Amino acid sequence: MREAEGEPVTLEQRQRMGALFGMLGKALTSGDWSAVDAECQRIEARGSRDGVEPPGTLL
Repeated sequence: MREAEGEPVTLEQRQRMGALFGMLGKALTSGDWSAVDAECQRIEARGSRDGVEPPGTLL
């Protein structure tokens, strides 16, 4: 997670965001949210191991 807003986004972070947006796009068009759900669970599990609070809901 970036600490400072002025900190640049790394290539790895950009690639990860691209993959996540790709998953989201497929879920929106197909209605199959299983890949998105699995990725969210993986992110939450990683955050709890790292002592990081998972992000809240967007809506």
